[in-house]
Amino acid sequence: MKKITNFTITHENHHITTSSKHLIIQLLFCFSAFLLFPLQAQEKKMFIYYHNGTVYETFISEIDSIKFSGQSEVSVTFIISDATKVGNTATFNASVAANATVTDKGICYSSTNNTPTTNDSKVSKGSGTGDFIAKLSDLIPNTSYYARPYAIVNGTTFYSSVKTFTTLDCIEINGVVWARYNVAAHGVFVSNPENYGAFFQWGRKGDGHEQHSSLIHSGTVSSGFDANGQILDGESAHGKFITTSSSTGDWRSPQIDTLWNTGTGSSPIKTANDPCPSGWRVPTYKELLSLVISDNSEGELNGISGRNFGSGTNRLFFPKAGFRWGDGKLDEGSIGYYWTCTENSTNAYYLSIYDFVGINAFYIRSFGFPVRCVSE
Repeated sequence: MKKITNFTITHENHHITTSSKHLIIQLLFCFSAFLLFPLQAQEKKMFIYYHNGTVYETFISEIDSIKFSGQSEVSVTFIISDATKVGNTATFNASVAANATVTDKGICYSSTNNTPTTNDSKVSKGSGTGDFIAKLSDLIPNTSYYARPYAIVNGTTFYSSVKTFTTLDCIEINGVVWARYNVAAHGVFVSNPENYGAFFQWGRKGDGHEQHSSLIHSGTVSSGFDANGQILDGESAHGKFITTSSSTGDWRSPQIDTLWNTGTGSSPIKTANDPCPSGWRVPTYKELLSLVISDNSEGELNGISGRNFGSGTNRLFFPKAGFRWGDGKLDEGSIGYYWTCTENSTNAYYLSIYDFVGINAFYIRSFGFPVRCVSE
């Protein structure tokens, strides 16, 4: 059904247009005229109408036509893609079409309301119809969300169907997506963000040597390697923490700088030795630097001291897990060291967490440090 907004009377070749707000007055005049002068109104068939503050009357026979015009119902249609998830963000490609002016459009979302409205969280993309891209940021990791496009037309909010998605269990800081957990063993994360994880010697894959209780092999290894530069299964040093006797301080000789990265610092290539789970890898120096320059502060999680990077829900916790000395001695829970895949002369770069945070390359490659992965 159409709403009558105006009508036009053609009378003696003149057109008079009157708006709908006067329609009730017009009908009342006609009805009153019939009640007061029924015979005359019937005989004369008088039509009385109101226009621009003036009451008019004329015979119906003299009216050429009466044309009513109306306004169509508002029509709004949406198109929306599935969420593209990176870290704790989600991006939607959407489109809105309407037969009236759109004063605002965007995506509204919630982790608790399965039919989100603009009263929940929203990303506004301005007025007008057409395609738009909306990025939802600072979402809670590993959490289910409900989202849908909206458009406001003539003061009424229209909604599309709801899309559901679950955020990844990671955090994006300065464009780098970080895992929330340390590595527990080759290809396996620990269960909780505050867990220390394993202590890997630089460039080694997880073969058991990284466990805190692993046995010690004395002396740098110079033979018995596989094609990837790792100690062959069956060799006496396999699965053991190797203490160094080399001037380079490495667990193996000769040294190989590409054990965890055969690419470059800008375009890293993960190797089979990289202990991170599938889809993850050991970070580069540049990636670690992007973390260090972010907002960070001393923190504690479930009684474990460490360092927080980022802010709000976009926060990453690194525990002060400790490390293993080159002679095999354990030092747990005092400070935090985390390897990169980037070498520095005979040593390698690592993250240092004390009462402050920084990147160093003082310690030798035979030391055992935790690993925190980044997304490939």
